[in-house]
Amino acid sequence: MALHRMPLSGRRLWLALIVIPECSLCDRRLRINNGQLFAHRNEKRFVLSFQKIWKIENRSSTNRANSVEYLVSMWELARAGDKQGVVFFIALYCFLIMSLSLIGQLRMRQWPSVRGKLLDGGTRTFGGSDRYDADTRYVVSALYEYEVDGKRYQGKRVSPWIFVTNRNARGILDHQFKSVDRHGDLVKIFYNPNNPKKSTLLKPGKFGLCVSFAIWIGPLLAYGASYH
Repeated sequence: MALHRMPLSGRRLWLALIVIPECSLCDRRLRINNGQLFAHRNEKRFVLSFQKIWKIENRSSTNRANSVEYLVSMWELARAGDKQGVVFFIALYCFLIMSLSLIGQLRMRQWPSVRGKLLDGGTRTFGGSDRYDADTRYVVSALYEYEVDGKRYQGKRVSPWIFVTNRNARGILDHQFKSVDRHGDLVKIFYNPNNPKKSTLLKPGKFGLCVSFAIWIGPLLAYGASYH
């Protein structure tokens, strides 16, 4: 039976071996010799599969080239002060930063917990007191100690988010600190199992994840709706 020869190399050869590892006519594996794949001429399934692989490869290469050209054009617009270029890179910046933030928050939600001792905690002024009390900034702070695998650590982080508020919104910080799982001086502490020095009293909640997701994808969607 006649054989059909078609040159393959690199990724296309690897894809061909996955998609069509055997010949359906003689139930034998297709032969490969010097980067060329041999199949029966009337093996239609092989021909169709290879054509799909070839189209996918060409399409992906074209998409990569178009993406690079688009980034370059947006960079030129941003350098010229054009609004579209500036908005694009703001949206891209939010996407990249919030991608890292979301990954970190999701990992933090898997952190184990341990009971520790609260040494100090509450709201404090941030950056010193201003002349006018209404302009004074506040943050929530804490100092606690805990033990992991026989080793003692201290932590100061209360929440994944750091809120800085004025006197009028100070109640938000009080509510945040009250959300800590606390029984007297004992508190529930979440720590990074790979680096126990990193800890927090509050894990990321669903609301925080929703806000992060909105900041992550919202600017790109707004950009797409405005310019495409």
